[in-house]
Amino acid sequence: MKKKLLYFHLLTISIIFSSLSLKGQITNYATIPYSTGFESGTLDANWYTTSDNTDGRIQIWNSTSLIWSGDTAKAHTDSLWLGLDVVNPGGTYVTNEAWFGLDLNNESNVRLGLWWSEWNDESEIEDGIFISDDGGTTFTKVIDLAGASYTDLQWNYFDINLDSVNSLYGLNFTSTYVIKLQQYDNYYFAGGNDGFLFDDISVYNTNPTSINETITSSASIYPNPTNKTINVKLNNYGTEVNYILTSIDGRIIKEKTKINLDRFSINLENESPGLYLLKVYDKHHSKTYKVNKL
Repeated sequence: MKKKLLYFHLLTISIIFSSLSLKGQITNYATIPYSTGFESGTLDANWYTTSDNTDGRIQIWNSTSLIWSGDTAKAHTDSLWLGLDVVNPGGTYVTNEAWFGLDLNNESNVRLGLWWSEWNDESEIEDGIFISDDGGTTFTKVIDLAGASYTDLQWNYFDINLDSVNSLYGLNFTSTYVIKLQQYDNYYFAGGNDGFLFDDISVYNTNPTSINETITSSASIYPNPTNKTINVKLNNYGTEVNYILTSIDGRIIKEKTKINLDRFSINLENESPGLYLLKVYDKHHSKTYKVNKL
């Protein structure tokens, strides 16, 4: 009788600890193209958030909410952004995780684009972008987000080839593909000044799936090569087209959002000769073009 009772207690304890160790799982996986700028004010059904203690904070902020010592935490575009930090007064180290799920089964040529900023956040090994191809059971870190190496409250763009990431780390496109944004620190926005900001996240396939998609997402770049200015003519893009011009090593040279014209020009007269990458995108399409400055 005592042996049976002891076994029952051990089994109960095992179940309790197993339950405590289990994380919630994403129940909705978005198909691509997927994008969010958090402007609805809530995370959509494809997201899951968790912190390893109650001091963690993951929420959507307004650009006018956080001001400290003359600095304001503003969205990359529009007015809302996703923040990961610790509740005031801080002091306890927390790991914050924001996951979003994607159904990428049978996909290829997939890219992840996102904007990230930090506010006086130190570099920690736990900080970064992680990927899981098994619904979040296991994660692999694929990008460092080393806060100490960046300028406070300056938005930085990451354009990640997920096919290359999968090949490098032995991952696969599955129906339960998860991208995790993770931050580890012990203080708060606007005072303690630790924290990560995310905005304008998109995941898209660079292979057009139809003739119509090819037409609606094309642009003409001319003259190319150029020694002064390039002209960009858009073919049936949506309203509020954006562009970002980067050097071949990823430095942002120029960017502009919410262009409501079917053509525009970019002045490169003061830029060094070499190869540049011009990404032109709206809410549904994104393409990158090579630009040669003479």
